[in-house]
Amino acid sequence: MQPMPDLKVQPEADGVAESLQSRSELRQPLSRLAAQYAQAVRSVLPGHPWQEHDGDVRHMRQTSKQSVGSDPHLRRPSTSETAALPDRDTQCARLRASKEDAIIAEAARVKAKFASVDAKTEVVLRFDFMNESDTKVASNAMSAATVLGLAVLLAEFTSKMSADASARRFEHKVVSIWDAAVGGVCLMLMSAILIVFAWRVVQARWQNKTWKTRRKRNATLFFAEGAVQWLNLVFWVAPNIYLLLNPCRFLAKPIFWCGWVRWTCWNTLFTLFLVHAYGARTWRPPAEGSQHGHAPVGEAAYQAPANAPQLYMDGPWRLQWPCLIPWAVMQTGHSVAWLWDTHKSHNGASGDGFQLCLLGGALPDCGPQTIIKVAIYVTVVAAILSFGLTLSLLLYKLRAFREQPYTQIQVAVVFYRLQLRLRATIMVYFTLCLLLLWCVRINSCASFQFSWLGIMPMQLVATANAFVWTFIAMPHLPQDHAVAMRVWEQEVAWTEADKPIKLAARALTVPNDHKLNQEPIFCFETMMHMLYWSCLVYDHKRGTVQHQRRVSKLQHTPPKGMEKTCLQPQQQAAKTTLDLHTALTLYSLTDSNLFWELQRDTRCLLGWNDSTIVVAFRGTASMTNALSDIQVWRVAHPPARGHSLCGTRPLVHVGFMRSWLAGGFNEKVINHIMELVNKRKAGAGRLQIYVTGHSLGGALATLAAYDIRQELVRCGQQQTHVMCYSFGAPRCGNHAFARDYNRVVPDTWSIINDQDVVTRGGKFLFLYKRPGKRVIVNDFGHFIVAPNSIEASIQQSAGGQSVDHHFLTSYHHAILSIILAQFGPKGLPDGMQGIIKLAQASPYFQDLLAKHMGMHLDSMQRFADTSPAERSSASLPDACLPKRGFYRIKSVAAGQLQKRPASKPPSLRILSCFGPITGKAGSSKTLSEMSTDSVKDSELVSKASLDSVAEDDNNLGGQRHADALPVRLPLNV
Repeated sequence: MQPMPDLKVQPEADGVAESLQSRSELRQPLSRLAAQYAQAVRSVLPGHPWQEHDGDVRHMRQTSKQSVGSDPHLRRPSTSETAALPDRDTQCARLRASKEDAIIAEAARVKAKFASVDAKTEVVLRFDFMNESDTKVASNAMSAATVLGLAVLLAEFTSKMSADASARRFEHKVVSIWDAAVGGVCLMLMSAILIVFAWRVVQARWQNKTWKTRRKRNATLFFAEGAVQWLNLVFWVAPNIYLLLNPCRFLAKPIFWCGWVRWTCWNTLFTLFLVHAYGARTWRPPAEGSQHGHAPVGEAAYQAPANAPQLYMDGPWRLQWPCLIPWAVMQTGHSVAWLWDTHKSHNGASGDGFQLCLLGGALPDCGPQTIIKVAIYVTVVAAILSFGLTLSLLLYKLRAFREQPYTQIQVAVVFYRLQLRLRATIMVYFTLCLLLLWCVRINSCASFQFSWLGIMPMQLVATANAFVWTFIAMPHLPQDHAVAMRVWEQEVAWTEADKPIKLAARALTVPNDHKLNQEPIFCFETMMHMLYWSCLVYDHKRGTVQHQRRVSKLQHTPPKGMEKTCLQPQQQAAKTTLDLHTALTLYSLTDSNLFWELQRDTRCLLGWNDSTIVVAFRGTASMTNALSDIQVWRVAHPPARGHSLCGTRPLVHVGFMRSWLAGGFNEKVINHIMELVNKRKAGAGRLQIYVTGHSLGGALATLAAYDIRQELVRCGQQQTHVMCYSFGAPRCGNHAFARDYNRVVPDTWSIINDQDVVTRGGKFLFLYKRPGKRVIVNDFGHFIVAPNSIEASIQQSAGGQSVDHHFLTSYHHAILSIILAQFGPKGLPDGMQGIIKLAQASPYFQDLLAKHMGMHLDSMQRFADTSPAERSSASLPDACLPKRGFYRIKSVAAGQLQKRPASKPPSLRILSCFGPITGKAGSSKTLSEMSTDSVKDSELVSKASLDSVAEDDNNLGGQRHADALPVRLPLNV
């Protein structure tokens, strides 16, 4: 049997705890209570943690030591082995040389990604390198037009239903005035953006820059959209100005001519939408000896290899001739309607209407004849079919992207998703406008007015659409290192040992970009470790905490008949196979504490050693937590700063803030961390503090990380590095708080699982802003690191958010899907080697892959050694995704739990339940801090419930039973 390590319980800051230097000797008890607890500790198994009571705060701290000879992995080398080893200087030189080689190789690998794009010799579009300001311009323009268009649509429909249906409505110039004014503003905006676009093209020509085929084709199509919409606006403003000058000429020929040109513009716009979507299809060019289908010389330089599938966008224009069919049908339909109305106007209807208007009369109605209705219905049906075909082609293309590596299709996914969203918006507005402003009361003059004088909601949305696409598709000269910045922002360090190498490689590739070199790098291993802690804090000490919460509500003296009830803790089985021992070994931690605040039901689990501190917050797990979640109004973040009117005052979610501050919870956690920081040994290296949590725990982790970092700076500990990795965390503050937080804790990552309802919602337009950087994961194995605002926005599904994606089991499944995808066609270029290195560096990760996914280290290495051609047609043998929630334990009936006899002496058991609460009246008695006791290894699922009951007995100070399973302390390696 392996010898038990020596146990040393160090004194706490309040001076109540004592030092137990051996298993049989207790020195200098400070009080009768301390002596009783010392006797209780000495009576149980060796290695039981020391427990002290300080009001409602319970400290249980343990420090374990492992001798070198007791662990075969820590065996001292023999004399012959020592002599065979190189000297220290040689070892250091070899390590330094290998590290330098790794840095140079990493720099060369990443530099090859952005070396293919040279903005000085070829034309690049703004879409390729959109920064945050460009993203805001595009998104705000479309959002404003959408909201304004909906408001105008409702106002015009209300006016149509309530106003005079006869031709007298033309005597009122309000509609024409608004149409002319709004149309004039839209016309000026489109004129300005088209002039800038043309000027950029001329500049690129003067600089002798070359165009790539796809960029040139996209720029041409989007400029054509802008030009067509500009013409549409011209012929929207012109008839309204004409009608303002001649109120009674509403049936004149210029009105119908302008209407025909405007409907032709709509028809052409819809056809251009279809051309874009149709160009995403693939085709196979003819063989070299063929006489047909050769691309022009200017395009052939940028074609794919011979006989390889290409996009229709890269081929000649004639390949897209089927898109002219819907155009011809729609053009025929509205041309028939125009000719008939023009013929009616020529035969006297215009003159009759003019004379009646001059005499003060009015036409009884302006309803179209049957042939005109049929023609317009044909036009509308053809337009809707064209829209449906456009959306179907875009959806088909996006579905095909699911089986490809996201890094290779990133720009294409954003491009087609943005098209899908904007095209769908125009389709919805087109349908609503036709139904409400034309089909409803079709014989009224209001329908005639909106159909031939212009529909303002449609014009607003179409103008915003054309403005956005012209803006992002124009030639652009990016800033220095823009390409390198975009590539490095999305780099992933698969292991924590790779982070320094990647940081050094980044400084080597862009040495003069100080802003980029200060940006953090996402670490996959850190995410895996923080996910384990975020899951563990939900289940750790669950039965004990619930029992002590019930007991803490009682008085010092138990009511009559309650003594026996409190002798046994609540026997509640663990819900997962996760255990604290594994969590501590992830960073070789030696100690841990559990903090618990009763009033807001907030829990925090800490683990630490001399170089690392992990802080994990529990998410929503009770009705009290849910009530905190729905308190969405905002309060000033302490200390109050900035000005509310200027938008510079940081405001935070009041429910999250109260959960963090209630009962002095924040002070207790921060004071404990600062005590650990101040007690560190000299030369221990840089301290790393990891803060994590899921859901509500993620919001608390954000607030805690900010306060911890501020306290460290105040105490002169600026070198301590604070990192925050949250899962499914809601937004917890406004834009001012996000700016302040990003300045204080830049190494913050919010992991979002696809359509998680908590992370996707809760923005409340502009009231809340997410700090830090985002990482989006999904079940398809796609992995998006640090997306910009528009890229993150278009990832949202039009079908709404998912509650299921918020569960931790869904996060586990998505992240494991990413791991499995690295050994298939969807993997990142360095993903396979990254997973192998992670398995080699982390025994927990290696065991997880082997037991639950069938991914053994030797099989992964053999698969990585095969040629890329062989890997493209095969997959990792026996690799599969585990069942969702594989780490959860099925509930065990209460009658199946083994009953434990009552511990003796009973007086000590009562003391542990109701034992004295110190402190003055009115002091905070709601905060409970509990450190973990001795940590056990992962047991079988069938024994988990029994182990939790035995563990609960020990936490309350009772004796350890002889038949209980042995406890092993974490190793301090």
